[in-house]
Amino acid sequence: MLNGALIPKISEQTYVFGNSPLTSLQKVLQPDGQWDDWLPDFELQRDKDWTKSTYGCVSFSNNNSKEILFKRLFGYEINIDDRDLTIGSGTIPDVGNDIISVAEYHRKNGFILEKTQEQWQTIPVNEYYAWTRSEDDKKEALQSLELFTLGYELFTRETGTTISSAKLIDGLKYAPIQVTVDGRYTYDENGYVCRNDIIYSHEVVLIGYVLNIDGSVKYWKVFDSCHDQIMKFCGSYRFGYPLINTLIPKTNMQLFRKKGTAPIYFLNPAYNKLVAFADGVITGGEMFKILFGDYKYAPVKVVDELPYQVADYQMKTL
Repeated sequence: MLNGALIPKISEQTYVFGNSPLTSLQKVLQPDGQWDDWLPDFELQRDKDWTKSTYGCVSFSNNNSKEILFKRLFGYEINIDDRDLTIGSGTIPDVGNDIISVAEYHRKNGFILEKTQEQWQTIPVNEYYAWTRSEDDKKEALQSLELFTLGYELFTRETGTTISSAKLIDGLKYAPIQVTVDGRYTYDENGYVCRNDIIYSHEVVLIGYVLNIDGSVKYWKVFDSCHDQIMKFCGSYRFGYPLINTLIPKTNMQLFRKKGTAPIYFLNPAYNKLVAFADGVITGGEMFKILFGDYKYAPVKVVDELPYQVADYQMKTL
């Protein structure tokens, strides 16, 4: 049984997708609603024998949705620390957490990147939960808040309401969708996860869909932190509490790098030309650290071909 998701407490202040202050900031990123090309590596919240779990499925799925968005926006992967979000958001061992508490933690406290390759499965659960942010971690998290709007929007404030397929498909144009499911997976004759007596207990990320000839949903594609493959959910599945996490860059400077090359360019909107950075008294690396804190946070869009003409002049730091 897969579990770790609790029923969220929804207030009148909770933002609703398409009707909140975040709406005007969001852009259509995937017109076809398919996110397969931007997925992060699978990171499991459980051990290989299914005997131990972090109960952090809500945090893992929240981070997965943000990592997918980041790769789509900037062309390269980041790995947001699942342990940090699981513990910081108040996840209870052997119980879990809810989507609002987890999303609120990132919104208020920012995120940090994973710094160790140590698998959590190698340590006891009580040791896993004993971790806390260092002062350096807190500084790094504040940088993420300076660079991004980490908001979230539910599809409705109505509890127990089934969201239409059309609305989910529309939402997938903007971002992957975090959804709550019944953790007692059962499969139909096609091998799709399909259950009617829904008990919401597990959190996953909706990343796309396949349609029947008549336009109805044949199955939904789901990224699940308990599996190392994309799961297929039947088209009639009733997902609970659909939520979009936002990762909206705050900086207006557009940076580009051509795939396989080193130079980084910024867009001069006055002439629609790309201007290369060149070192002066302050090195290019130092300049990026002033702007973004570190190279790994610089929102550089990696492209196959540069989308604008390169100017015949460079920007030099003096």
